[in-house]
Amino acid sequence: MLQRSVELAVRFFVGAWLVRYLGPEQFGIYNYAISFTALFAEIASLGLDQIVVRDLARRQRPHGEILATAMALRLLAGLVAVGIIYGVTAISESDPRIQYAVFMLAGQLLINPAMVLELWFQAQVNSKYVVGIRTAVTLLVATLQVIFILAGLRFEAFVWLLLLQAVLTAGGLVLLFGVVGPGRTHWRTVPRVAANMLREAWPLLIAGMSIAIYMRIDQVMLEKFVGIQAVGIYGAAVKVSELWYAVPTAVAISAFPGIVTMRVSLSADTYRQRLQALYDALALYSYAVILFVWIFAPQLVLILFGPAFVESAAVLRVHVASLLFVSLGVVYVRWLTAESLMFFSMISTLVGVAVNVALNFVLIPSLGAEGAAWATLISYAAATFLAPLAIRQLRPALVQLSAALLAPLRVHKMAWRDIFQNAG
Repeated sequence: MLQRSVELAVRFFVGAWLVRYLGPEQFGIYNYAISFTALFAEIASLGLDQIVVRDLARRQRPHGEILATAMALRLLAGLVAVGIIYGVTAISESDPRIQYAVFMLAGQLLINPAMVLELWFQAQVNSKYVVGIRTAVTLLVATLQVIFILAGLRFEAFVWLLLLQAVLTAGGLVLLFGVVGPGRTHWRTVPRVAANMLREAWPLLIAGMSIAIYMRIDQVMLEKFVGIQAVGIYGAAVKVSELWYAVPTAVAISAFPGIVTMRVSLSADTYRQRLQALYDALALYSYAVILFVWIFAPQLVLILFGPAFVESAAVLRVHVASLLFVSLGVVYVRWLTAESLMFFSMISTLVGVAVNVALNFVLIPSLGAEGAAWATLISYAAATFLAPLAIRQLRPALVQLSAALLAPLRVHKMAWRDIFQNAG
């Protein structure tokens, strides 16, 4: 939570200054490059994160085998993803500025294997050291962004900073693991472990790719249908909206090992009650943020980005409502993993991406950036609720998700202390 709070503050102030400094066109290119490479980032990660955390928490195999095997798989996948990015960009993009930005950011995927080390700390529910590394890197890069802005540098310099951030974070994790990690580690890739990981992770990989598509495809389609400035207008609104995703993501990452433990050590009623408390707490948080942003969206946009981005306010009011479904979804997906129902995670996100892409084709030509925001909101809701509505095995989640939607009406019955104790 500390790390996410620092990132929130940095993005709120320095990030907003960067958007204002670059303007709609240059920020559009910058944001488009980030979105385009993010479409392929899940290929490089292979959907292994939750599987690796679970296996490390269970301690049924040496951690060196799990970590080394996951790193090897990610390196191979990263090489494939970078090749695809380079090929698609060279064919589809004629603007050399966009090509340059995409090619540079693709380098992050080759650094991705080192990020596996962070999963060991997650499995130990001991993130304080990782927080120190990530917070220090975030503050350093933010400082460099300010210096670059004052120096009047172009957007290409800020692209290099994103790559530098990935390199510094990876290097910090390697040093951290060596200093405060488990000590002597026998690194060994095991083909059987790799096969097991891939067999279990492929639904999560497809789910992750689907999430990446319906989080980022809107900006790619905006560039194709409307133009790069529309990407800048939309990206500014998304920058404010997605700031608030940090809290539910941090809570879910911290809670997942505990959820795995509760699944086998607690009674079914207690397990269900604690999950409901987590859903409810994140729903209440989401409603509070949505109300605040909806009321003050025009003022936020004007203060943060300036009059050039005034159109972003309408986009922000729509897009921020997706926070509710994101908050519920991060817990729901981890519940599926704890219950070994990863296949249905894939189904849920495939539904979401199908709805998103279809609505983008319909709404972007007529409504522009605001249409992309509506497509995102509706697709997030579909991904969270349609599969539990249709599939019998997911009905327990549907009951809890529906109860969380009504959390403001049930708040007088809730034990606040228990909610936040369990969520933490």
